[in-house]
Amino acid sequence: MDNVYTEIDTPENDVDGGLIALIIAAVAGAGASIYFGVKSIFLKKKLKEVQEKNVAFQEVIRKHQAEIDALISEKERQEYLIQLYENYISEMEK
Repeated sequence: MDNVYTEIDTPENDVDGGLIALIIAAVAGAGASIYFGVKSIFLKKKLKEVQEKNVAFQEVIRKHQAEIDALISEKERQEYLIQLYENYISEMEK
């Protein structure tokens, strides 16, 4: 029984454990890279949408401030501000 190989010890079944670990690590690394790449694309798209929305809000605020400044009486300003606030609240609830 000197050269008797069991099924586990046969040279055909002897695969280098380091090679398997390397392959698993490479697959996991590639999967992580793909995940973070796709996530980055979606986050950039969402950031661009938020920035565009912010620019639009800034423009609206600038226009409304010009209208407020143009109003002469304090009562007209207060009425306009109240109306503006109510419109803003209704828009945020949508």
